[in-house]
Parts: sequence; C-alpha cells; structure tokens
Amino acid sequence: VQADDVGQTPVGRHNWSAHREIKICTGDYIVAVNEKTGMEEMKGALQEREFTVCVQRAEMHVVSVGEWLAMRFEFDDSSTCLIVSDVNDKRGASSEIFPGDRILAVNGRQGSPAALLHELRAGGQHQVTISRCE
Repeated sequence: VQADDVGQTPVGRHNWSAHREIKICTGDYIVAVNEKTGMEEMKGALQEREFTVCVQRAEMHVVSVGEWLAMRFEFDDSSTCLIVSDVNDKRGASSEIFPGDRILAVNGRQGSPAALLHELRAGGQHQVTISRCE
C-alpha cells in the first residue's frame, strides 16, 4: 500500500506528534499492518482501533521510456499511480523500470490511472516519474 493522503487519518494523527524522521510521508510504502502483508489484509487491519505499520521510504526516479518498452499495470481507479506488474524491453536491453515500481507522473503530469495511461499511449518518448521501494 502506498501512502497517498496523510491528512485527517490515523497516519495524520501519528505525524502530528511524531519526530521528523519517523513521520509517514506521501509516497511511503506501507509494507505490513499488524504483521499482515497482503493488500486486503492490510486494508482490513487499518480499520482496527489500534494497529502497527511497517513503512519503507520510497526512492524517486525519473526515467525515459518509449514505444520499445511494453508494460503491464495494476491499479485501483481511486489511486493516483500505476503499479508496474510486467516489463518487456523489445530492444533486449535492461529496463530502468521494474515490476513493483509505481508510476506517479508521465511528462510531469500527475493524475488518475486513466490519465497516466492516456499520456503513455500517446506514443513517442516519455519522462516517467517512478517511486521504488529499495
């Protein structure tokens, strides 16, 4: 799960009193909640009155992609990113994008998964902003 809005949420309440180094930031990866790591299990655990989260800070990268790169994605319509599930570089070269990366913007444009896909399908070369949990 990726933190995308930490305002008036339990995460936001945590951040209000937390020291700067342990605040949860937009884009951070929540990799476990109450030791549960499956997406639906974590969402359920976040509904509990008390929970413990394991968070990893995301690394941001800007990479160039073009029509030579075929990608498959997973996404939730309410999200603001595309999760890369498969990558195939038609040139046979090593890609700079890997399964698990999250595409946050294409050519500087952020938005819904539909907007990001529309931008990628326009053809040509694109500057893609990704976050990666290293």
